[in-house]
Amino acid sequence: MAAQKTENRHPASLALPILCLLTLLGCRPPAATVVQARYLMGTICTVTAAGPDSLRCVRAVDRAFEAMREVDRLMSAYRPESPISHLNRAGHEGWVEAPPPLFHVIASAVACSRLSGGAFDVTVGPLVRLWGFFDKKGRLPSPEEEAEVRPRVGYRHILLDSTRTAVRFDRPGVEIDLGGIAKGYALDRAAEALRAEGIASGVVDAGGNLIVLGGPASVGVAHPLHRDSLLCRIEVRDEAISTSGVSENYFMSEGKRYSHIFDPRTGRPVSNGLLSVTVVAPTGMASDALSTAAFVMGPEEGMALIEGMKGAGALFISEAPDRPTGLEVRVSSRLKGKIFDKEVQVF
Repeated sequence: MAAQKTENRHPASLALPILCLLTLLGCRPPAATVVQARYLMGTICTVTAAGPDSLRCVRAVDRAFEAMREVDRLMSAYRPESPISHLNRAGHEGWVEAPPPLFHVIASAVACSRLSGGAFDVTVGPLVRLWGFFDKKGRLPSPEEEAEVRPRVGYRHILLDSTRTAVRFDRPGVEIDLGGIAKGYALDRAAEALRAEGIASGVVDAGGNLIVLGGPASVGVAHPLHRDSLLCRIEVRDEAISTSGVSENYFMSEGKRYSHIFDPRTGRPVSNGLLSVTVVAPTGMASDALSTAAFVMGPEEGMALIEGMKGAGALFISEAPDRPTGLEVRVSSRLKGKIFDKEVQVF
């Protein structure tokens, strides 16, 4: 294949995170509020706990981070010793028993794959690697390279035995990367840890994926074309919120943008005009997975998916060069009335 000129783009260090907490309000001001940030799961995670006394808040925050650390220990494909890495090495040889939390997340991922018609798929890693996104050196693979990798991608290659919490693959070369759902699960576990310590008001932020205890909380959504400014605010109460978008990681080649978000059904980066999809859902795992699925499906199919999910809402932002703002924004029925400071007309 002829050499192609590529230009890699990643978020600027001064850009706003895609989602950021602006305010957390409650009925009464808490006696104590503790905020701590630590590096986990390849990003900066922040836990905020508001409660009756500082000692309880500190203890709750520590428990929340420990819960997230355990998720990372079990589910990080970047840790050679992790159970998910062991499964990826041995899964094609036979059944591999998985710790119950890991099995639960894999089973939930497969369920989301079925629900979305394969738009969400945790086996897409070999394609992402082939296109150079794992090492942030984007490249256009040859048709021969794509043909070699495609047969290893597909959630139907994952076989589950719920009685033994065991997993296997139906062919060599299949691998699971839980990056599109594990952070959401970590949010859920951290929120459980906070509640177990009696914390009823707080926020867990895993690199832009957030879960809110109590509320209401005002969460800012970054402008997908101008990451140094906010597009709007979304009100969130006892819910999680996640965004999938092309501004996170992409490369340019011959004037065309290639996103790190892949459509597993075509084997290629998504190219449907969407810039970002923000999903609010009852759990972190749901918001995390659904934001990816809806982005891949596009504004029409994705909106239908969200409207059919109990407790879910979404904000779809597409390119619209013919509009003054350059954007078209679509909002699901459940989020109407919960979005403020809009710079653009909503459809």
